Amino acid sequence: MGLRYSSKVIDGKLNIRNDYIQTEGGDFQKLTKNWIIKAYQKAKELNDSESMEKLENLKIDIWIPGENNELGKNVSWCLKDEL
Repeated sequence: MGLRYSSKVIDGKLNIRNDYIQTEGGDFQKLTKNWIIKAYQKAKELNDSESMEKLENLKIDIWIPGENNELGKNVSWCLKDEL
């Protein structure tokens, strides 16, 4: 499970392009809320302020399931709102 959120570090930085991040395996993974949180922690460890800024400002749509027979909804989520 630890490798699931393993991002590749190139020259001390994470390789983030738009809403994708390069993984240790070399492929690009679409950033989800959990990926953004884990990548932000990694960027913080690396003192990679450029990646931290990209991740803080990235907005993604996430699905919030409904409760008590209510319909779920898509909402825009941004890490900056949680910091």
